[in-house]
Amino acid sequence: MVINEINYNSAVENDAGDWVEIYNWGRTDLDISGWILKDDDDTHQFIIPKNTILKSKGFLVICRNSTNFKAVHPSVTNFTGNMDFGLASAGDVVRLFTNAGELVDSVAFKSELPWPVEPNGNGPTLELRHYSHNGAVAESWKAALENLGTPGRENSVTTGVNLIAESKSENQL
Repeated sequence: MVINEINYNSAVENDAGDWVEIYNWGRTDLDISGWILKDDDDTHQFIIPKNTILKSKGFLVICRNSTNFKAVHPSVTNFTGNMDFGLASAGDVVRLFTNAGELVDSVAFKSELPWPVEPNGNGPTLELRHYSHNGAVAESWKAALENLGTPGRENSVTTGVNLIAESKSENQL
């Protein structure tokens, strides 16, 4: 399970509100009922609702405001929402915990280099290049190639030419 995509500062004209996408890259479905999403403040927490099963290779978007999210992304159905906190546009931390309190994944993102700067109010989201990359380092993240990101589905940078070209050049080093 990884934090896969982050929308922390929407463009004004398409304000879906803050949202975080998680991805189950494993081979089995996971019951994530009671799992907790937090930012850098331990008092800010969103508890994933009961009976939430995340299928193998499945995505779940956790949004701050379901109404705003649905207005911008009407075709996305795999979301839950109304977290009572947002993510800071200057950078923040997103942490995912099991219902037993074990840390599953954590990302401390910034809105300045070496982190991608385009997601800070310009339309793209922050996308993990591949689920196997270390999400704690800036080089593992790219600005989405699609305006408004890819909530609820595979990231645009995962299948994009940039990842393929970079993977080839990295393998040749």
